[in-house]
Amino acid sequence: MKLIKKLSLALLLIAGCQLSANAQVVNTRKTKMLEKAYVFGFVGSFNDSTVYITNIQELQNVNTKMRSRILDNKPLYTYQLKEYFNKKGEQSQYTCVVFYAPTRSKIQKKYNKIKKQYITKGQGKYDVRLISDDDFQFKVPEAD
Repeated sequence: MKLIKKLSLALLLIAGCQLSANAQVVNTRKTKMLEKAYVFGFVGSFNDSTVYITNIQELQNVNTKMRSRILDNKPLYTYQLKEYFNKKGEQSQYTCVVFYAPTRSKIQKKYNKIKKQYITKGQGKYDVRLISDDDFQFKVPEAD
């Protein structure tokens, strides 16, 4: 009798997890269009002390996920940065990260924190190179 109760409880838990996972997938497909959003990129490697930071860039008509407010298609922005380095002939072991915020003040805080960590605190440890807007610009991916 106890075994039957334990098995039925386990099945209910598994079914509940499946339902909640399906609900999360459906909700993440809903997006919200922002007129403006701000992004910057960071590129670093565990094998090299050189890090690259792009300038803060303003993007027009950017989609974000409704519930999580995460930049929709964020991997595509990261891919743009990675492709820029591949075209330059740089190492492919670099890790590219894109930071995003809906307001200029929020992204400026993140930007200052990253710069402080690598320029001020890591003085002498890292070779920090800033990427100008003339060299690299993020582009908003076209909607599906």
